[in-house]
Amino acid sequence: MVERPGPPVQVAVPKPVQPLPTAPEPAATSSPPRVVARDPAELPTLPRPEGQGASPAMSTAGAPTIPLPRADPPQAPAVAASEVAPAPAPAAVAERLAWAPAAVPAAPGGRPGVPLARDWTEYRRSAALQMVAANPSGSYTSKAPDPLLAIPVVEVHLHEDGSVEQVLVVRSPTQARDTLRLVEEAIRRSGSFGSVSHLPKPWRFTEVFLFDHARRFKPMILDR
Repeated sequence: MVERPGPPVQVAVPKPVQPLPTAPEPAATSSPPRVVARDPAELPTLPRPEGQGASPAMSTAGAPTIPLPRADPPQAPAVAASEVAPAPAPAAVAERLAWAPAAVPAAPGGRPGVPLARDWTEYRRSAALQMVAANPSGSYTSKAPDPLLAIPVVEVHLHEDGSVEQVLVVRSPTQARDTLRLVEEAIRRSGSFGSVSHLPKPWRFTEVFLFDHARRFKPMILDR
């Protein structure tokens, strides 16, 4: 028996399935680097400039140098030569100073600038001038007032070189008896009156002191 082919059978072939669109995967992001503290001994050692010690301070070798302004010391204002007063001559100084000694050569055994007295009257006058000069605030040379405060009289005993040995009271005032102490202090303050070796003994002289009401004295020998 011969089989005849039948009509062709159509077989439905399924269509390929299209994949559904999917969202793109996010790009991989790198995580931030981690900071890990390391042992300082593991760190590399940087080279130091030549001549620099172990100090960690930054080297300034090769850095430009900026000059700083220099502060000059203050200067005195200039003075014209015409404004400077000339120095006084030695002669003018001697005239202005009342105590400048006269140009008298020193005599043997006497005080410098004072000649030897020829007698006791000259010696007494020279001693009176010396007492006034040694006590400028406690003496006066003008005319003695009338009336006086006190008139003490003393006798001054001397050594051969003119230094004071002792002071004796010849006449004590009836008032202001403290003037006796002022007289003795004035005589002691005057120092040596000059050598008396060439004068006759005894080596002493008497002086009268005229005191004004300000308790200033004037040797009577200077009132003549």
